[in-house]
Amino acid sequence: MAYKTTSFVQGLTEVRTNAQGPAQDLGTIRDEGDKGYKYVQYTQGDDTVACAAGVVVGYDATDGYEENLVTANVSDSLGQGAGVALAAIPELGYGWIQIWGKSGLLAVDTTDTAGDFLTLTGASDKSLTVVTAATEHICAQLLDDTNSAEVILCMFPR
Repeated sequence: MAYKTTSFVQGLTEVRTNAQGPAQDLGTIRDEGDKGYKYVQYTQGDDTVACAAGVVVGYDATDGYEENLVTANVSDSLGQGAGVALAAIPELGYGWIQIWGKSGLLAVDTTDTAGDFLTLTGASDKSLTVVTAATEHICAQLLDDTNSAEVILCMFPR
């Protein structure tokens, strides 16, 4: 069986500005060990919500999934989680988000318990909240809520 080898020109926490342009094709998927990552462009949205490492981002409501455009501004998102930012991606800049595997998260909105399923729907900017309805998109499961950074199992779409 033949395997495809891909070389990446950028580290997972390296970001690029809009003026520099993307280092990879937008939407590139990267597997490393038991974790997966996606290369995206970031927008602060109407409320100018800055990106930081460890915050949850969702797909922008206007063609975000198709364009690989993400935001931490929940009111400007589709309500569908995209991943966890690995670095502070500048406005209209480029960087990697984690889409599967274990990850540290800066905040989960509500009283939560290990094992809870999490969604972006109804969450505050930059975070997730516990799923309360069958129609909400499940994008993670809380594994450990005893640390300063919550530990989740990412299940974001590719």
